[in-house]
Amino acid sequence: MELMIIRIYCVVDDFLKSIRFKEDVQVKLNMSEILTIGLVATKYFGGNYATSIKFMIDHRYVKSKISRGQFSRRLNSLDESVFEQMSYALSEHFKRENVEQKYNIDSAPIVICQNERISRCKLVSGKEYLGYSATKNSYFYGLRLHLLASIKREPIEWRLVPAKAHDMTIFREFELNLPDGAQLGADSAYTDYNYEDIIHEATNFSFLPNRKSNSKRPYPPHVTFLASRDRKSIETTFSQITALFPKKIHATNFAGFFLKIQLFILTYAISCLF
Repeated sequence: MELMIIRIYCVVDDFLKSIRFKEDVQVKLNMSEILTIGLVATKYFGGNYATSIKFMIDHRYVKSKISRGQFSRRLNSLDESVFEQMSYALSEHFKRENVEQKYNIDSAPIVICQNERISRCKLVSGKEYLGYSATKNSYFYGLRLHLLASIKREPIEWRLVPAKAHDMTIFREFELNLPDGAQLGADSAYTDYNYEDIIHEATNFSFLPNRKSNSKRPYPPHVTFLASRDRKSIETTFSQITALFPKKIHATNFAGFFLKIQLFILTYAISCLF
C-alpha cells in the first residue's frame, strides 16, 4: 500500500510538472498532494475522501491538515482539461508499450440509483438516464461508460454519457487515434457498414466488430474465433474498474459523481503502469 501511494504521487507530480501546472503559492497542500489524496480514496477507501484525508495525515504522507470541505473545493477547482491531458498521456504510454496492438471497445452501466428511487434521485433527472443492460437483461438508471482498452486491459479512451445513448452514436465521437496496423474489436452493437467503410478508408487499423449469424459481411471462422477470444479482455477491464467502486458512490451533485468516476478510472490506469 505504501509503495502504491508513493507511485501515485510520483506519477501525478511528474505529470503536473510536465504541463507546468501553476497554483497559488500560499496553499499548504499542493495539487499533487490533493490529487493523490483523491486517488488514494478511490484506490483503497471506495471514494471516501474524509477517510483518505485522515489516513494520509495520520500516516504523515502529507504534512498539513485540510478539512473535507476545503479538500472538495480544491479538487473541484481543478480544470477538466487537466484530467483529459493526464488520461491522454497515460493512453499514449500504453499504446507505445502494447506490442500486440490489439484493442477492444465496449460499454458498461454505471448505476446512480435503483429504479424504484428514480423519482427521488437528486443527482440527475430525465429519461435519457434510463438505459438497458443486455448482460443483466434489465433496465437501470444512470450513466454508461464507453471504454476503448488494450488487450492488456489498459484504458486508452473513454466517454461517460447518459445511459440511453446508443453505443454506435457514442462510438462515432471517439478519436480512434490508434497505431498503424492495430486491430480494434467490438460486439455486434457497433455494426454499421457505412461507418466501417469510412474507418477502413480513413485509417490504417482494422475494425472487427462481432458479426451476427445473418450478417451480410461474415468473417472466416478463424477470424471469428480469434476476435471472440480477444473480446474477453474488455470484460475483465470493466470488472477490475468497477471492483474499485463501493456499493453506493456517495456524491451531493452530478459534478461530484462524475469526478469520482474519473478518479476511479485514473486510479485504475495508474495501477496498470506497475
